[in-house]
Amino acid sequence: MTGPTERDLDGSWRDGRRAYLGTAVAGFPDFFLMDGPDTKVGSGAVVHMLERIVKR
Repeated sequence: MTGPTERDLDGSWRDGRRAYLGTAVAGFPDFFLMDGPDTKVGSGAVVHMLERIVKR
């Protein structure tokens, strides 16, 4: 995946994955995540969390 400036996601995340609130990645304006970095729940199923996000 490349951004508008031909920057690739692999290169951007080489030193660690980062996303604003786990959903938006800097430099990739049309790329949104539902299950991005640091969004894992400590208890319960991830599927439940994803269903709650989709229903909003």
